[in-house]
Amino acid sequence: GADSRTSLGSCASALTPVAIIFPMAYRACLSIVTGNSVLCRIRGGRCHVGSCHLRETHIGRCSGFQACCIR
Repeated sequence: GADSRTSLGSCASALTPVAIIFPMAYRACLSIVTGNSVLCRIRGGRCHVGSCHLRETHIGRCSGFQACCIR
């Protein structure tokens, strides 16, 4: 009985740092995605969902689902 409560308590305290770090990592990923779209615009490109249009050239990625394209 007492041993199971002790091990459960140590698990709960181990999850606390994860609960703190996860939002920080999420915000960092969002800033990276935003940075890629800014870099695309600096290079003269535009972000498109999916692939580039026929007359455009793929020059990078704005995010996981957006391509950076230039005419």
